[in-house]
Amino acid sequence: MPPRRPFRGSESPGASRVVSAIMALILNRLPLMPNMAPWPCQPCPHFMQLITDLLVEMVPNADRASPDFKAMLGQMPGGAIACPYCQGAVEYKADGKTLAISARPPLRYSRAKMEMRATDYGRQMRPPDPAMTPEQWIAEEKLMPGALHGYVYVEDLTP
Repeated sequence: MPPRRPFRGSESPGASRVVSAIMALILNRLPLMPNMAPWPCQPCPHFMQLITDLLVEMVPNADRASPDFKAMLGQMPGGAIACPYCQGAVEYKADGKTLAISARPPLRYSRAKMEMRATDYGRQMRPPDPAMTPEQWIAEEKLMPGALHGYVYVEDLTP
C-alpha cells in the first residue's frame, strides 16, 4: 500500500483538523471490500467535477444482472454509467482505478431509488427533512454539489 499523504491545505494556518483528516481518508481510501459500490474520488473525464461516488447501486434492479453493472461494480472496463454531473458515459480503464470517457451506452440511475435514498437520509437528520431531494442528498452526504441537476433518470427515457 502506498504511503499516506496529507491533504493539501492541512498545513495551512487555521485549517480544520477534522476536515483535513476526512479529506486525507477520502484521498487515501482503503481498498474496496467486495460488493461495495465504487468510490473513484476523481474528476469526471468529461466535466472535471469531482466524483466521490458513482452510486452504481442506484441503477434499477433489472440492470444489476447485466455485464455492464458487474464491470462497474468490479471497477473493470466493460461497462459504463452516466456521470451524475454531465451525464456523459464513464467507465474504468484497465487499471481499475482511473475513470475514462466511454463510447458504451451508460447505465442510468433509478429515480425511485434516488428519491428513496434522499428521503431516508433526510429523515435521519436533526431536525428531520423528509422532503430532501436527490440533488440535496448527493450534495450533502456525497459531497458532490451540482450533481443530478437536470439528470435524465432511466424512468425518463422513452422506450
